[in-house]
Amino acid sequence: MYRHHNNSINNLSRTIIGKILILGIIIYLVKYVMSDHTNHNSISESNSLPEISNTIIPHHQHRPLIHFSPKKNWINDPNGLVYYDTEWHLFYQYYPKAPISINMHWGHAVSKDLITWNELSIAIPPEDDIVGIWSGSVVIDWKNITGFQKNTNIHPMIAIYTWQYQRW
Repeated sequence: MYRHHNNSINNLSRTIIGKILILGIIIYLVKYVMSDHTNHNSISESNSLPEISNTIIPHHQHRPLIHFSPKKNWINDPNGLVYYDTEWHLFYQYYPKAPISINMHWGHAVSKDLITWNELSIAIPPEDDIVGIWSGSVVIDWKNITGFQKNTNIHPMIAIYTWQYQRW
């Protein structure tokens, strides 16, 4: 009985100490990390961030300035970023009909500078209205290992993805 009581006191002490530590960490984060301690005068001209003109990047109040965002709705996960033929190709999970996470398609966008993006048509649609195209990746088959290359100047992009099957 004494041993059980002693273990309960030890567990209670650990719980209280743990909560105090967590509270201390939260206070530290709020006070020192999340507050603005930047000395703006200490940044030299050579280390300053380049200014980005709003005339180059279309801006909407609820859209990011630099990260890719489709013209409508939202993306789920980016699933393939490859550099091919002087452009970055971004593939991403996307449902074009509404801002919800069902029946995912793979959208496709390209960029020369990773800042200005051009949204292209859907790269991979699902087979039906139930199954979605989910996580995966894209690679360039430079040596035609897959045998898909028909033209010697054009190397195939190979997409590997998971899909959702409703019956378990």
